[in-house]
Amino acid sequence: MTRVPIVIIFVFFSLNSAAQFKKNNENKKEDIGFEKKEREKLKYNAIFFDALQQKNLKNYKLSLELFETCIRLNPNESAAYYESARINQILHNTDIALEQSRVSIKKDPNNNWYIKLYADLLKKNQEYQKAAIEYKKLIKKLPKNQEYYFLLAETYIHNREYLRAIGVYDQIEEFFGIDKMISMQKYSLYMQENKTNLAIKEVEKIIQHFPSDIEALEILSELYLLNNQQNKAIGIFQKIAKENPGNGHVNLKLANYYRDIGDNEKSFNELKKAFENPNLLIDIKIPVIASYFPLLDSDETMKKQAFELCGILVKKHATNHKSHALYGDLFYAINDHENALENYLKSIEIEVNQPQVWTQSIFILADQGNFDKVLEFSKQALNLFPFNPIFYYFQGVSESRMKQHNNSVKTLTLGLDYVVNNDLLKVEYYSTLAESQRNLGKHHESDSLFELALAINPDNALVLNNYSYYLSLRKKNLEKAKEMSRRSNELDLENGTYQDTYAWILYQMGDYKNSEMWLKKAITNGGNKSSVIVEHYGDVLFMLGKKDEALKQWKQASVLDKNNNELLKKIKTMKLND
Repeated sequence: MTRVPIVIIFVFFSLNSAAQFKKNNENKKEDIGFEKKEREKLKYNAIFFDALQQKNLKNYKLSLELFETCIRLNPNESAAYYESARINQILHNTDIALEQSRVSIKKDPNNNWYIKLYADLLKKNQEYQKAAIEYKKLIKKLPKNQEYYFLLAETYIHNREYLRAIGVYDQIEEFFGIDKMISMQKYSLYMQENKTNLAIKEVEKIIQHFPSDIEALEILSELYLLNNQQNKAIGIFQKIAKENPGNGHVNLKLANYYRDIGDNEKSFNELKKAFENPNLLIDIKIPVIASYFPLLDSDETMKKQAFELCGILVKKHATNHKSHALYGDLFYAINDHENALENYLKSIEIEVNQPQVWTQSIFILADQGNFDKVLEFSKQALNLFPFNPIFYYFQGVSESRMKQHNNSVKTLTLGLDYVVNNDLLKVEYYSTLAESQRNLGKHHESDSLFELALAINPDNALVLNNYSYYLSLRKKNLEKAKEMSRRSNELDLENGTYQDTYAWILYQMGDYKNSEMWLKKAITNGGNKSSVIVEHYGDVLFMLGKKDEALKQWKQASVLDKNNNELLKKIKTMKLND
């Protein structure tokens, strides 16, 4: 029975772990207090790591609960307050986020990330003067970081302190040189202050620095639009189009203009003209389509436009791998994996050195259960990217699924050396290696690998479940198996597979009554579709003397798995197999 779904999780951050604590029996005996402290650190870090994982999975409610647990365990540690504030910021719980951010700064006043979040939240809460103070702190500490200047300027703008915002932009230009977009913003702010002469000088400065640049005229036209001088802006657009008819930028600007005035049909027509222009760089077109992605699920018109534009993109840039990769992403976003894979493969045909496109392709194949192809693609990818652990992992998983367990062990053992600063991937390696070793009958090696996975993440529900189930099949360490299975069910309350594991451990321990109760839960939570779980239910009923009900369950299990000869024998003899 295959109990392990393909679960691939990428996390590109690391947590300083107290798991490096080297056990020293003598020190334990001599210093119980130190041992307790280290256990508390392990517990804190495990919960913190799980909280981060849940945050990345967008399970914000659970993540917040876990961070709150961290705060209770160690109220002096600032990171849990900061991470909680970030989540509440996402959830628009600004007041709560602001207070948590304030606490994090109090505990670590020199952390730039904390100051930045605090300033952002103050600005969001319209406490602009206080936000400006925090941004100034960041500028003082990091005077060459442009972002902080822009944020400070935005804060002044929100507070309608336009001249102060202009002063910040002047600082940017002093540090980093003239920038057309900054000049455009200054122009707009001068117009807000009704300082027309200064606004005109700003435009003249643009033309002075970019006298033969069409973009300078485009910026001027945008400034007119910002100042509600549409006729002048359109006049400039028409001038550029006449002098430079192949300038797709003009079509993009007109598209923006028509969109802003609510004429979506004309806006889309201009976008199509821009996309039909082969001279307009693909890297300019891609962000336009990317802007449609958040709307694909909610707006059918936008979805149709996105696919039409991407179709033009592929046609006009047929030999550019980026067009096919983007088309693949578009199909993948609407769960059309067949067309996504087709376009990913076209992209790879044009340019093979795209590890992310290879990864997406293999994801799809794995999701389809096509492990022959997963194995083939993984080997090809490894020839191109021999130091990328994800492709070793895919190859090892596919070999395991194809019952090539010796090969799987070799592949995963080799790939493990390339897993750096990615504990989640390392857990996946250890757990898959454990599966292969178990299938080879090497139970000691398998158990050791499960232990290594749990040493990294003791609350990995899948590892806890599988390890405990395999122990139950061997009737080994049943108390340990029971505890691990109990924990997996705490972590995932309505998982029928995990409930079946706990029930089977109870069965092996002779607790048939409670085993029956847990199997009923498992059946309710999808276990009725699993021949193994239904058969287990029949076995428990049989041991409780409910033979007619047991036979009914066994027959149902045989419908789900028609090739299970042992089950058919059980039905025929009405005896449990050894």
